[in-house]
Amino acid sequence: RLKLQAGDIDPDQFIYNGCGEEAPTRPGLVELAIERCVTATGNHVDSDRVIVVGDTPHDVDCAQRTGCRCLAVTTGHFSEDDLRDAGAECVVPDLSDPSPLLAMITA
Repeated sequence: RLKLQAGDIDPDQFIYNGCGEEAPTRPGLVELAIERCVTATGNHVDSDRVIVVGDTPHDVDCAQRTGCRCLAVTTGHFSEDDLRDAGAECVVPDLSDPSPLLAMITA
């Protein structure tokens, strides 16, 4: 939550999420978010319809380990090449332009 707020992004706009302090591992956060969605909606969630947003190769790895897609942002200490080499599906400089994320959602 703090990282999103520091970027002037309201974390509450993401209905089902998992934030760093809520699970001991990154994949655990994804599992928590999926569990919250299933609990709230009663619907099955295909992991390939989940988008992990992160700024490190660890976040990209997390997406891959959980069968999810990854939108990587270069707002941290890693370059576009670092994140692409890690396997990110899409890499953007920041989240100021929502069109790459919207394209992933509608694909």
